[in-house]
This record gives sequence, structure tokens and C-alpha cells, in this order.
Amino acid sequence: MKRGNRILIDTNAILEAHRVGCWKALCGFFSMETVEWCINLLAYAMAQSNAYLLCSPDKDCMRVGMILDILRRFVSLEKIAENAGCRRLALRGQYTEKWHQSFCGKLKLDQL
Repeated sequence: MKRGNRILIDTNAILEAHRVGCWKALCGFFSMETVEWCINLLAYAMAQSNAYLLCSPDKDCMRVGMILDILRRFVSLEKIAENAGCRRLALRGQYTEKWHQSFCGKLKLDQL
């Protein structure tokens, strides 16, 4: 990830970014975009080949991302925050890279 990358982010992740105080840094580093509903986020993402997704707490959205073969474009809030220069944030579990990797692994194993 680099400065200016487009990040599609859901409302829950925006609220968490505000809670831990990294929203301003994210907006200064990335091009942040959102939509009203997660299903719209997926539809929008399918049309944007150069955008990452961030849908941290939404397991159903990530499951659909797996089916649509775009799970690799999902990122955790922790990962984008670190790229924007925010470290050691007190993020809730579902916004961490550890949770993200674990859930992605579970989705991949469920496909076997």
C-alpha cells in the first residue's frame, strides 16, 4: 500500500478509526471512500480494480468477497492505519490484522 491508494471502508470501520483517533491520518494518507451498505461496497469494489476493501467486522461481506474471488483485496483497519503512520492503536479485535488473517484463513479452509 502507498500514499493515495483508494480504500473502500464501511461505516463500522470509520467509527472505530474515529474512536482510536486515526481517521484524520487515514484521510491524509489514502483516498478514503464509503457507501451506505456493505453489499453496495462489494458492488462498487467489483467495478474498481485498483481499490482495496476494508470491511473488518462484516463477516458476511467477507464471505461474499471469498465467493466473488476478491478476498485478497480486503485489508484490516490495523494494516492501513500502520501504513498511514499510526502504530499501537487500541483497536477492538475484529479490526486487527490478527483477526483479519484468522478469519480469511477460516474462509479459505471452509472452501476445501
